[in-house]
Amino acid sequence: MKIAIIGAGKMGRWFAKFFQKEGMQVILSDKDSEKLRKTAEELGVEAAENIEAVKMADRILICVPIESFEELIAEIHQYIQPKQEVMDICSVKEKPVEIMHKYIKKGAILGTHPLFGPGIKSIKNQNFILTPTNSEEEKIAIDFGNWLESRGARVVRMTPREHDELMSAVIGLPYFISLVTCDTLLSHGRFEITKKVAGASY
Repeated sequence: MKIAIIGAGKMGRWFAKFFQKEGMQVILSDKDSEKLRKTAEELGVEAAENIEAVKMADRILICVPIESFEELIAEIHQYIQPKQEVMDICSVKEKPVEIMHKYIKKGAILGTHPLFGPGIKSIKNQNFILTPTNSEEEKIAIDFGNWLESRGARVVRMTPREHDELMSAVIGLPYFISLVTCDTLLSHGRFEITKKVAGASY
């Protein structure tokens, strides 16, 4: 299988190495041509511009920030063919899935959210969410989910809305608590001494 990974950032690099180790032919693309060249050389994968990468691939994995997502899909959608699969890894799902449905009329899509960062060594015991919205996407989710599980990942399927509601608690709440905690400590005025008198839970 040929897989195009669009976005040569930290997660794009991680997935390029992961799929390469699994025996897939990886085509990497990025709007930053110099970063793309260096990353592709370092990983030993093929480099291409976005549209060329799409044309060569069986599966396309979008690894760009959410603020760049619609612009990218608008750029590549007319080159996507019926047998191709397009997946994203954004940490929210309703909006990216909506955008893919808006533009992509030929290939199949699937929203995904790997719940790990680029520092992990293996996908084993890592959580991976898939968000199909119709029967075609459900089939892809089952096939891809089974493949991930055979590599040791823990896979959960749910709707994009269910995902975003859960993530508001799983990701959003701890982030909010951290902000409040930091603001409280900094406003206290004696932050350095708190480290000297802190208990194990601090």
